Amino acid sequence: MALPQSYPKEFIEPIRRQLQEKNIRELLTPEDVTDCIAQEQVLILINSVCGCAARNARPALFALQGRFPQLSLATVFAGVHRDATQALRDHISHPPSSPSFALFEKGVLVGFLPRDKIEGSDTQTVVEHVHTLLTGPRGI
Repeated sequence: MALPQSYPKEFIEPIRRQLQEKNIRELLTPEDVTDCIAQEQVLILINSVCGCAARNARPALFALQGRFPQLSLATVFAGVHRDATQALRDHISHPPSSPSFALFEKGVLVGFLPRDKIEGSDTQTVVEHVHTLLTGPRGI
C-alpha cells in the first residue's frame, strides 16, 4: 500500500524538474530501489525539501556529475516517495536522515553521509565529504 506524500505537489515539482533536467534518476518505487542499488556503483541522495538539501546536498550531487564515470547518481524523495524511501532505508544500517547520501556497490552499502555532515556545511564541504566517501576505504 502506497503511503500518502507529506509535501504539496507545488513544493516538490520544481525540485523534481531540476533533478530530471540534470538526468538524476528518480527512484519512485521499492522495485526502482532494488534495481538501482544492484548497479556496479551508485550514489543515492535521500532528498528532502529542507534548506540544507536545496543549499548543499543537491548542488553537491550536481557537482559530482561526470567526475566519476563509473558512478550512477540517483535520488529518492523522503516524504514524497515514502515506499521507495523506506525500501532504501531498509538497506541502510543508520538512523533515518534526510538529506543524506548512501553509496552502494553491487547491492552492498559501502558508505553513508548523514544529515549532520550536510546541514551547516557549504556545498564545497559537502562535495569534499562525498568525494572522500567515494575514494576512501570501503565498508561501514
